[in-house]
Amino acid sequence: MKKIKFSISFFLLACLTTGIGLFSSCDKNDNPAGSGDELLSFGPTGAQFGDTISFIGNGLDQVQMIVFTGDSVPKSQFVTQTSTLIKVIAPPNAKRGYVTLRNANGTSVTSLTMIDFLVPAMFSDVTPLPAKPGTNITITGTHLDWATSVVFFNNSGNITVTDTFFVSQAPTQIVVTVPLNAQRGPLVVNTAGTKPLAITMTDFPVILPAITDFSPNPIAGGKDQLTINGTDLDLVTGVLLKGPGMDTIKTFVSQTPTRIVIAPPANTAPGPITIIPYSMLPVVSSTSLNVVLPAITAISPNPITRGDDLTITGTNLDLVTGVIINGVADPISSFVSQSATQIVVSVPQDAQKGPVQVVSAAGVPAVSTDVLTFTGDVTETVIWTGSITFDTNWGTYLQLTDAASKQLFANNVKLGQSLLVTVGGVDMSSGWAQFLLKDSNWNDLGSNNGAVVGVGSGDVGTTKEIVINQVIYDAMLNGGIIVGGYNCTLTRISVQ
Repeated sequence: MKKIKFSISFFLLACLTTGIGLFSSCDKNDNPAGSGDELLSFGPTGAQFGDTISFIGNGLDQVQMIVFTGDSVPKSQFVTQTSTLIKVIAPPNAKRGYVTLRNANGTSVTSLTMIDFLVPAMFSDVTPLPAKPGTNITITGTHLDWATSVVFFNNSGNITVTDTFFVSQAPTQIVVTVPLNAQRGPLVVNTAGTKPLAITMTDFPVILPAITDFSPNPIAGGKDQLTINGTDLDLVTGVLLKGPGMDTIKTFVSQTPTRIVIAPPANTAPGPITIIPYSMLPVVSSTSLNVVLPAITAISPNPITRGDDLTITGTNLDLVTGVIINGVADPISSFVSQSATQIVVSVPQDAQKGPVQVVSAAGVPAVSTDVLTFTGDVTETVIWTGSITFDTNWGTYLQLTDAASKQLFANNVKLGQSLLVTVGGVDMSSGWAQFLLKDSNWNDLGSNNGAVVGVGSGDVGTTKEIVINQVIYDAMLNGGIIVGGYNCTLTRISVQ
């Protein structure tokens, strides 16, 4: 059995006594007219069970029984009885309340004040642990019939269950329902008596719901239903998914202790699932929910004339809420046509070169691999970027004869275009520096073809231009080119 730690706090109440606090006084009106019985005082107030209690008055030799709230003592068990004094042992089941003295002729005297006791109440166990909100727990101990309330922890304000709302109460146990919004923390049982007690269990564990898995994954927000499996899911009041402007889902398709079914909205985005119980302590899934998102496979025509219709081909394009084209201030949300595999939009006049993006309500963009270009625009295609320094003996050079480079040339080079070379550094210690082009067979394309360019210190960071003539054009398209030089560094080569 799990060991439970308890602590007890004492709170003094004002004594219900007169004089020095030993006895409680009773008005003479306590005795019926002509009965001859009169109760003047009793005490001590705050006696414990088993202690002797004295009743002082007149005509007390006629008393046959003393009735406490919850218990009684017959004449045969009086310790002492005279006409002015009766002494009894405080019975074990007595409670705070009025005391009645009954005599042989059927008359009785009732105190005007209540007698109270010092009760050493305690509890030794709580079952079951951990406890599930909304279910019953049993607190066992002694003198628990004196318990007035059980207090459950909640960090926004503790929850007090008074004895009126106990499921059951007896001297050895209390059965009480754990509030739905109870949280893990101290559990306190408050008791009555001349010195009320606050008996505390320092750590009362409370069950939280848990997620074991969910399906489908990925999910199409706004279309599919999501099933969340787990334990104690009947405690869940809300489900929170990731997504722009997402609100907590509080209306479920169905809910059981092991399963919740919800309808995720269209703006559901990838991320973990959070379930929120009555206690408002969120529980986050260990794995993320994936979301079906649109994807672009092609854009056409490319290049395109501004004002013409652009066809975007892909998957899940029926989820798209906007198309983003570089240079256009706002996403295009009015489409010529839309289906799951194709969107057609009219290209605005302010569109600029760049990839095309589509976005859905989930807010996660899908980007085209192709760059959209425009008819009549001067375009630049990057052939190489990096950093290469040429020495004076051809120990270093840049060979652009691979298939990818030749394909770039084939797709983008036209006669009369410019080959742009960016100069990264120049070493003029030898008095000169230059870079030059050769074909794939290392034949010098020659200064007559403009393939040799001298550079100086002032050219650092600038771009040098070589006009692509027929000789250079053929060399670039057939086998590619080799770039070399002396005493300089290059960082970029492009075609425009």
